Amino acid sequence: MRKPKAVLAAVVAVAFLVSSCMSVQRMPLPGPEVRDGLDIHGVIVGDCSPDGTGCETLEYSEVHDVRWTETSLVVTGVVHAPGEDGHGRITTTAFPLGDISEVLVGNTDGTRSSIIVAGILMGASILISFLVTGKSKDGVPLGR
Repeated sequence: MRKPKAVLAAVVAVAFLVSSCMSVQRMPLPGPEVRDGLDIHGVIVGDCSPDGTGCETLEYSEVHDVRWTETSLVVTGVVHAPGEDGHGRITTTAFPLGDISEVLVGNTDGTRSSIIVAGILMGASILISFLVTGKSKDGVPLGR
C-alpha cells in the first residue's frame, strides 16, 4: 500500500479544523460602518415573537454576492429551503432594510476547547490511518 501524501493530509486537516470552528449566529441589523466585513449566511425578515412566529428565516447554503445599498440588502446565492420551489437554484433577492430584523452571520470561533478537540480527533485519525495502511511499500517498514 502507498503512504498518503503529506499535502493531502495537510489539506484534510486544515479543512477539518476550519469547519469545526465555524458557526452561524444571529445578529441585529448592523450599522453601515460594519456591513462590508460581514459573512452573510441568511436574513430574518419580520419581527419574531418569543414563540418564533411572525418572521421568516431565509438561510443560504451558498452565498455568491452580497451588496448593501442605503435602502436594501441584495443577496445572490442558493437558498437552503428543502421543499420550496427555489431550493437549490441561484437566486437574487433584494430585502428592504426596514423589513430585516436580524441577519445570519458566519463566525469563526477558535476557542481553546475546540482546538483541543480538533487536535485529539486529528491525532486519532492519523494514528488509525497508519495502523490501517500497514506498510508504505512492500518490504519497507512503516516510518522509514
